[in-house]
Amino acid sequence: WAGVEPAFASSADPDVPTAVARLRAGGARRVAVASWFLAPGFLPDRVTRLAGEGAIIAPPLGPDPEVAELVLHRYEAALTADLAASA
Repeated sequence: WAGVEPAFASSADPDVPTAVARLRAGGARRVAVASWFLAPGFLPDRVTRLAGEGAIIAPPLGPDPEVAELVLHRYEAALTADLAASA
């Protein structure tokens, strides 16, 4: 393992190409990208494109039943809190 570099798909720094360049400069021959996206779409596609040729890209987390359950739990909690605040 050459290291780990955080990166962002939107306007925050460092962006994906910068993180990949740092890894390569540190001796990484292969790059793997793990994202926190819940579903496929614009940003996951952008990360794949920006990571460059040969990068291994993890799929979005959405199909994982535990992630879906967590999202539903947090939605229900937010809805319950909102209803309680308006009562």
